[in-house]
Amino acid sequence: MPVRWGRCALALALAVSALGCAHRTTTDASSPEAAAVGRPVQGDVAFYLEAESGRADALKLAMLHPVDGAPVEVSLQPQPVVARGEVATVAMAIEDNGFAALDLRLDPTGAQHLRQVTADNVGKRMAVVAAGRVLTVATVMGEIGDGKVRVAGLNFVDAQTVYRRLTEAAPAR
Repeated sequence: MPVRWGRCALALALAVSALGCAHRTTTDASSPEAAAVGRPVQGDVAFYLEAESGRADALKLAMLHPVDGAPVEVSLQPQPVVARGEVATVAMAIEDNGFAALDLRLDPTGAQHLRQVTADNVGKRMAVVAAGRVLTVATVMGEIGDGKVRVAGLNFVDAQTVYRRLTEAAPAR
């Protein structure tokens, strides 16, 4: 069965996704089924709420690609609401408009954290940060209860670069 992604819950480039009824499992990461379900996240990805203006302990991170007129840097609360390790898989997708997207699936702990945070912070802004860069900042429009998030509107090269950073193990030091 094909995987279907439907948008809801966050505005702008960050959209929640819902899968079709079928659940696929595979051990072959190169198979089409694995590409649809996603690969395990090895790299650094987390979700942060935007910091209140003037907050001294705010985490300041650069946007991957700032939009014209938007800040190049974003101030975020110092602690993530979904931490590294709570994002289980990532998959690349191409949208109808030709832009690339990254579909993120959270583990049960991350899904519960995201559900609670989005329910409690409707109208506030949340960022998805990967590999030390802000991929997108969007307004929470409602509770995200299924643990699936789509970061949309990326160019193919950026999406592919972030995907690789998230799916490849860090080199040993």
